Amino acid sequence: MKKLKNKDIDKICKYKLTNNIGDIQKKLASKSTNIIKLFTYTSILRKINGLAILKIKKNNSELLYLCSNQKGNGSKLLKKVEEITIQKGLKRISLDSHEDAIGFYQKKGYKSVSRYSKESMYKDL
Repeated sequence: MKKLKNKDIDKICKYKLTNNIGDIQKKLASKSTNIIKLFTYTSILRKINGLAILKIKKNNSELLYLCSNQKGNGSKLLKKVEEITIQKGLKRISLDSHEDAIGFYQKKGYKSVSRYSKESMYKDL
């Protein structure tokens, strides 16, 4: 797992980890020091296969984006996000989840806040 650099943005778009490229490009291009960008990749193919974007706030961290196209990478990225949150002295991660990912986050200990097309969730660390 590595921190994402701006030169990696093109790779993310090339491998089409997401359908929402425009929004992700904006988040990836952010030079803000409170935005942490991580990715996983296959070393043999040198192909990026997972991406997480975390925003560090005053009282908590917010998972802005998590995607993976290889089984297990989403869990690895989420664990790293949780580790970073703890290292920053924060005790909560919040996120908005699409319906198809709610079960994934619930298995990882995240709790639901509301029901909409996107579900707000959080986890106290």
